[in-house]
Amino acid sequence: MTEFCKVGTLIGFVALLLTPLSASANTTPSQKLDRLEASCSFDKSLVQCTNEALEDLGETPETILVFLERECSAQNSRACAYLGSLYEYGLLLDKDIETAFGYYKAACDAGAGKACSAMGYQYATGRHIKRDLKLAEALTRRGCSLGHAGGCNQLALLFNIPKSEQLVLMEQGCEGGSYSACYNLAGRYARGDGVAKDAEKAQQYYAKSAALGGPSKNLVEN
Repeated sequence: MTEFCKVGTLIGFVALLLTPLSASANTTPSQKLDRLEASCSFDKSLVQCTNEALEDLGETPETILVFLERECSAQNSRACAYLGSLYEYGLLLDKDIETAFGYYKAACDAGAGKACSAMGYQYATGRHIKRDLKLAEALTRRGCSLGHAGGCNQLALLFNIPKSEQLVLMEQGCEGGSYSACYNLAGRYARGDGVAKDAEKAQQYYAKSAALGGPSKNLVEN
């Protein structure tokens, strides 16, 4: 069974996942960021999510970028993290990994857990930067400690830590809303991997994964 590691990805933290938004002149920056951070259906591509968001907002890529850049300049860590995602994945603007990392670092330093996890993932995999597992683990731990559920799941899967700690981290991620963490926990209980085998508990975590928009599995034979 494959274990999932989503980082607002994949994190999350780190991909840009957007839901349809309601255009409103009275929407505050915080409300707008809340809506931007809400996940769209997982069967949609990032581009589709982004296009739907812009259409429902009644805005253009240019106006969204102006908003995010203004908020980031005002030390809004969430806006900086979003800009990092945009530059990393080349959404709404040209892909620029160096610029993406600059925004991620600013966001992480200011307390945005998703950004810390995103950087940790890059250093762990060597995807866009030289691999550095020690730094990757430190960044991912910071992301998890700052409340990024996907970062807790990422920490459990990507680094050489005891299985007992992995389970605690997955539980923390699942409780925090990471469907990947719930699905991974279900698999551990289904297999008896590092924990007593418990089909009933596994089924509960599969159901929780599905409720959060992720995959599931029926352990009951028809």
